[in-house]
Amino acid sequence: MALRLGERREALIAVTHTKRAVTPEDVAGLAFFLAGPDARQITGQTIHLNGGAYTTR
Repeated sequence: MALRLGERREALIAVTHTKRAVTPEDVAGLAFFLAGPDARQITGQTIHLNGGAYTTR
């Protein structure tokens, strides 16, 4: 049985460590950090902005 859109969204949020969906502000904050001097040593990385839903490969 397929989940409805709202049910799927809630199920995906439930598997995160933060128990919340990512927001545009979360994405903007990461982009701002990566564009700044504190991120100068970060190279060639895949950064998952998903509330800890996938903690391993």
